[in-house]
Formats: sequence, structure tokens, C-alpha cells
Amino acid sequence: MITGLVYLSEATTFFDELDLNCLLINAANTNQKHSITGFLYFKNGQFVQYIEGPANALDELFVKIKSDKRHRVITVIDQIALDGRLFPEWSMAYFASPDDSDSLGGQIFLNMTRFISDYDMTQGAKKNALINLLGTVKQLNHS
Repeated sequence: MITGLVYLSEATTFFDELDLNCLLINAANTNQKHSITGFLYFKNGQFVQYIEGPANALDELFVKIKSDKRHRVITVIDQIALDGRLFPEWSMAYFASPDDSDSLGGQIFLNMTRFISDYDMTQGAKKNALINLLGTVKQLNHS
């Protein structure tokens, strides 16, 4: 069984392009070793990360993520059981957000914001909405 987890965090230190590249390389290497896939989105000191993999590996990774002093986890948006991976080819995809909302990063940010703001969804509806949102991320990346 594969588990997916999406969370928001806030940088506690400044991240320049070199810092982000180092973070991504380390994350991709760690993820490959533990059969974790997903993506990271960064805008204005805010991270949105989606990771998926075996439940025990994901739990162990998230403990490490939460203890990383370079950011603070604001909220876990959702953790869901999946029948299969949504992003099997992404050990750690990365999206930076340009300023325009028509860009890939802008669309991800807008869709993620809409998803996060809708707290009234039932758990089943929330799971479907999250899967649809993540599917949109994948489609936008391939367009």
C-alpha cells in the first residue's frame, strides 16, 4: 500500500537558488533510497510538498522533515492511502513560482490554495479532491 502526504511549511531561514538546489539533490537521493516520490513547490518562503511511498518509509521521512530547523511545518493538509503512485517517476520534482498565475507554478499555487481553504469537505471528497489536484500538477508538468 502506498501512502501520500501533502503539507505546508514556512522557511525559517533564507533560501537562495543554491540552497534550494542542494535541498532538492539531497531529497532526491534520500527519496530514491527509500522508494519515496513526490514534488516540492516553493514561493515566498512557503513550501508545499507532496510525498508518496510505503507508509513506514514515509512516516520515518516525515519525522526527519519535521525536525529540520530550516523550516517549520505549518500544517499537514492530508495523508491518504493510494492504490498506486501518482508520481512514480519523480524522486523529487521541483516547481518554483513565477509571478504570473498562468504559469505552471502559479496554477499549482492557486489550486493548492483552493484545496487547502475548503475545510468543509468530507474525508472521501477531500481524498478525491487531493488526487484530482495532484493529477492537475502532473498534467500541467507534461504540457
